[in-house]
Amino acid sequence: MLFLTFGAGRKGSAINTRKKDAMKDFKKGLLMPLVLLAVIAGMTMLQPDMGTALAISGIVFLMIFAAGAQIKHLGAVILAGASAAAALVAIEPYRFNRILAYLNPWDHPRDIGFHIIQSLLAVGSGGIWGVGLGNSRQKFFYLPQQYTDFIFAIVCEELGLIGACAIIALIIVFVGRGLGIAARTKDPFNAYVVIGIMSWIGVQAMLNILVVIGVLPTTGIPLPFISYGGTSMIILLFAVGLVARISRE
Repeated sequence: MLFLTFGAGRKGSAINTRKKDAMKDFKKGLLMPLVLLAVIAGMTMLQPDMGTALAISGIVFLMIFAAGAQIKHLGAVILAGASAAAALVAIEPYRFNRILAYLNPWDHPRDIGFHIIQSLLAVGSGGIWGVGLGNSRQKFFYLPQQYTDFIFAIVCEELGLIGACAIIALIIVFVGRGLGIAARTKDPFNAYVVIGIMSWIGVQAMLNILVVIGVLPTTGIPLPFISYGGTSMIILLFAVGLVARISRE
């Protein structure tokens, strides 16, 4: 998404970094990134993967906000997107069930609410200090996807509130350092690339953690650098390599 939005060189990018003022105009600046977003999010929805589509949308909105888009334009687009998302949830039974499980999982402890209940039990049983590294009980056939989407619940159980806060603090520091690199970068194109990568990591981490603690419905978003998955790790390291190269330049 980064390279479709800002890629193909500075002159051919959807957001022309040499004409930042154009982003304040809906037709001249904002329309093309939104068209690209609609195409990519639409293809993601066809998989179907609404969680990833929402994550991509959040990343792109942060990027175009940083590029100078007006809040009133973004607000109107977000309102329209929220209405479309609500309609997509209503027409698809499994998405609607996720909303029901989110609203009150304890009414459905053996079916649609089972996953989030087991996650909350893992988070709550860790206490302040946790049960000890490797001593989780929920990871043994209780909590589904405990090594990918819900790895943070196991972190909370084994390392407690202290370990969970440490993970969150590391993510905040990492993203903050990246945004600091973007602020110091003189080339606008490189700055937007860094902002996009940091937005990606930050949004993905935030969605994952909020789902695990029951603040958001289940989305199927992994936790960056921690969830199991070789492809995800390779792509993340590639992206961080770009940030390191831009920082060095």
